[in-house]
Amino acid sequence: MPQAITLLLLFSGELTGSERALIDADAKKRNSAYIAPAPTPATRYPAYSMERVRAIESRLDEARTLSSSLAEAQALAVLAAVEQELREHPELPQAAFLLAERHRLAAAIRREQPDGATEALALDTRAFVLEGNRAPAFGQTALPPDTAQEARRARIAFSDVVQRDELEIDGASGGAVRELLPGEHHVRVLRGDALVFAGYVTSDGSNSVRLGVPAIVPCSAWDLAPVSAGTKTPAAATTVRCGRWVAVRRTLGKLELAECVASRCGAFSPLEPPQPPPRPRFPQWASVAIAGAASIGATSLVLWAAGAFDRPLQPARTDVVYRGP
Repeated sequence: MPQAITLLLLFSGELTGSERALIDADAKKRNSAYIAPAPTPATRYPAYSMERVRAIESRLDEARTLSSSLAEAQALAVLAAVEQELREHPELPQAAFLLAERHRLAAAIRREQPDGATEALALDTRAFVLEGNRAPAFGQTALPPDTAQEARRARIAFSDVVQRDELEIDGASGGAVRELLPGEHHVRVLRGDALVFAGYVTSDGSNSVRLGVPAIVPCSAWDLAPVSAGTKTPAAATTVRCGRWVAVRRTLGKLELAECVASRCGAFSPLEPPQPPPRPRFPQWASVAIAGAASIGATSLVLWAAGAFDRPLQPARTDVVYRGP
């Protein structure tokens, strides 16, 4: 039974009919079947929408206007709707800042109410966890850093974020090990151009957090994504885990193929069209016999032409009859 080997095409566009025939012939020669890498899973998050961001910012402006008009209840209702929408759309890269702004507006409203001081402090803390101290607005003095809060930072490792992933926490990119304040954070994980995780994670002092990022399947498009054509051999990242695969590139209109095992690859070699099977050769003795027969035949022909094979005429016979004396 042919062995399945993953085929990675290191060029854009489709294979031509002749190129596909070359690849099929090479697979047949190796008693193998070339298969495409497993596709990446479809993202479960909607595409980025600038219209949605503008609508949220518009509702924040509405809440400010209502608050300044002493319509605190209506302003808090608008802010509650903003928070719900941000939780339903964690794919927005600016969600941390928008949510922090929502918390600060709600804190300002609650601080002016008789029984709202405790909740206002909690909302300010949640906003600080999401974006830290803000730069002062024009005409305001700078806020001193909250040293008490900063001292509570803890080192946290995100166990299912691999090296090639881009981890964003509260809008800041970095490695899979981060120092975070306790509280709720906005987290996004990008793998290439794909958003593989987006949500809100609460840091509670644990040293390790698992987000639920999809694993990279060996021989999948994600596994082979870091591979490039290289020069003499394919350039494969050390993270590639595919057991056996081949890479094909197009150079000067011709195809070249290299065999790989995990992150180790051999040199590219051109794919040549299969040669027709050689014609059967006569054994030497048969050639000698045929040549001898041909020589005899030719000699015979010459002799025949010369009349050597004509039957000679019988000489005339004279009969003598003796009749006595």
